[in-house]
Amino acid sequence: MGLPSMRMQHRVRFELATKNGKFLLDWYGSSPHLKPGDTWRLLIKLKPIAYFNNPGEFDYAAFLHRQGIVAKGYVIPHHYYHRLSQDFWSEPINNLRLSVRDRLMRATYGEANQGVMVALILGDKTGLTPESWHILVNSGTSYFVVISGLHIALLAGLIFMIVRYLWPLIPGLALCLPAQKAAGLAGLFAALVYSVLAGFTVPTQRAFITIMVLGGARFAERNINSFQAWFLALCLVILWNPLSLYEAGFWLSFLAVWFLLYAYVGRIGRHAIWHNWIYPQWVIFWGILPISLYYFHQVSLVSLLTNIIAIPIMMIMVIPGALFGTVLLFIWPALGKAILTVSSLVMSGLWRVLHYFASQAWWGVYLPEPSIMLTAIGIVGAALILAPRAMPARYLGLIFILPLFIGMHPKLASNQVVVHTLHAPDGRVLIVQTQGLVAVSQNNSNSRQAESVARGQIMPYLHAMGINAVECWQVVSPKPLNGAVFRKIVSSIRLKFLLIGSDDKASNLRCKIFELNR
Repeated sequence: MGLPSMRMQHRVRFELATKNGKFLLDWYGSSPHLKPGDTWRLLIKLKPIAYFNNPGEFDYAAFLHRQGIVAKGYVIPHHYYHRLSQDFWSEPINNLRLSVRDRLMRATYGEANQGVMVALILGDKTGLTPESWHILVNSGTSYFVVISGLHIALLAGLIFMIVRYLWPLIPGLALCLPAQKAAGLAGLFAALVYSVLAGFTVPTQRAFITIMVLGGARFAERNINSFQAWFLALCLVILWNPLSLYEAGFWLSFLAVWFLLYAYVGRIGRHAIWHNWIYPQWVIFWGILPISLYYFHQVSLVSLLTNIIAIPIMMIMVIPGALFGTVLLFIWPALGKAILTVSSLVMSGLWRVLHYFASQAWWGVYLPEPSIMLTAIGIVGAALILAPRAMPARYLGLIFILPLFIGMHPKLASNQVVVHTLHAPDGRVLIVQTQGLVAVSQNNSNSRQAESVARGQIMPYLHAMGINAVECWQVVSPKPLNGAVFRKIVSSIRLKFLLIGSDDKASNLRCKIFELNR
């Protein structure tokens, strides 16, 4: 059994290893305390992992397959279940992660942003609500909850400085091993421990391998530049896990670091504040813009401003305090909890700022999904935009990146009406487009299925098509549907009319379109 998720929406999600492969299971209602390495006898019901191949739809089945999961289902708790055995040492890393998470959750019990704090420290995002994800994504700060170079470098640097200044104070140690080398080894060990605790995901692998290469070269007194370390980390990550090439995190992580190296290595900055604080956000914005549009079909226009505000607060107060407080939970629990409380209060204040920008109508825009060729051309354009000032024809970068913004989909004529039919697990979905209007109609057997189809099939399609506003959305369901919950699901677009009713009360969608056009 792998690391179970935090309890979310009255359920716990966990991986169960069987002779037939790994299953991803949900345990609804009250459940026993699940631990990695436990052996259970369970009655479960498996179900196929739905994927309907609609434009923009996330292939969840392929994603689970890359994780080694062959089926998905849920536990039937009303029948007999029994824990057969417990073995801590069969999965010591996951058990250690669970122990850290349990202490962290007890220390932050009652905090409104408990899930965010756990994600910041351990990279465990199972406690984040859809609303929290909405704020992080729209504000362009979702990378904070991905354990990568920012977190690992902060911890490794902190340990390096502590050991560097304490090592010479102990008589004889500096004669055996220089303080710089001892501090480097200590920082590398801290980076390894934290990477393992964070789950050793692709961004974590990239950050740790880069630090290991640079630290190893410094320990061996060999010269190696940052681009060589970046390339070596790229090769090692691909060799370690070739399937990571299919993950958005792989490309976002390595491209962001490459553009930072490209913009800084060998260049001289004149204005310290601009080059050390504001300019990196400008580099990241253009550097990952093409790949973000390819995977997520959106541009966060407020990300430049939110990151200028958030990064100093996160790097100086929130992340160091959270990491230090978590370590102290095992040494001095009262002090660790106090430090975590202070970090949580600072995070709450920053969260209000992020929520304000993410909830604005001008937070960003959804653009049509570009092709791989347009994405590659856009990356070249971003490199030209960020080229040194002496580089001729830098303006060509804007020309290369412009197709990503204008899209390559054909425009509709003034009298043209196009009806798209989406594949859905239940009922039917029609999307009607005219030159200046988009309307959606879905017919589902129950409210839960209607919400699932809206979240899993319709919204990804609208985002992939670059549709930012829907004039009318009609939901036909024989059972009542909570309009407030439904509006939260579609909150990423501007929705003017929401029509909810049963078959005998619902209006004809095409008649409604003509009424709105008038």
